[in-house]
Amino acid sequence: MLDTSTEHGARADRRLREEPIIWLTTVDRRGQPQASPVWFLWDGRTILIYSRPTQKVRNVRRSPRVALHLSDNGIGGDIVTIEGTATLADDAPPADQNPAYLDKYHDGIRRIGLEPAAFAKPVLIGPYLDHWLEIAQLLVERQGAFQVSDQNQLLNRMDWLLSHPEECQRMGNQAREVILEQQGVVEKNIALIHRIWEGTP
Repeated sequence: MLDTSTEHGARADRRLREEPIIWLTTVDRRGQPQASPVWFLWDGRTILIYSRPTQKVRNVRRSPRVALHLSDNGIGGDIVTIEGTATLADDAPPADQNPAYLDKYHDGIRRIGLEPAAFAKPVLIGPYLDHWLEIAQLLVERQGAFQVSDQNQLLNRMDWLLSHPEECQRMGNQAREVILEQQGVVEKNIALIHRIWEGTP
């Protein structure tokens, strides 16, 4: 249990509430640790993570012991590390029905273009992704988005989409499918519980 009465505990609690990304480490069937950056929600007792049915979900199903950590402050300090047991939580609300989750990631969802994707429109993503790399890469991989590096590429992609309405619709449908998956419509939720908090003051 995190002791928020201490300076270190209070700082860790604040970071867990404010940081957009936490690193989740699971172990595959060969015993190989696999770290993934994920969005998460900390309520003071548990960490909730929404996920598609990816390798990390299969890892948790087979071996529920996990570790999580936040990035340091850039000079090796302010480290927050968590170890515990994960469970697949069928009773957790979908992401789009979780007000606290939506409030935390509202700006990030808008920034990477999830709002147009929700209306089955293709997404054009700029070169600077910051904390939203995973979902942006997924949209591109699933052919629901183009990533552009400059104004000329943006104009060219827009022209191409306007000239190919069937492809534009196909990309929009792909983008919306990704969003539905991210919102928990077709996937399980991972809720991380029974944590043992530890870290360096």
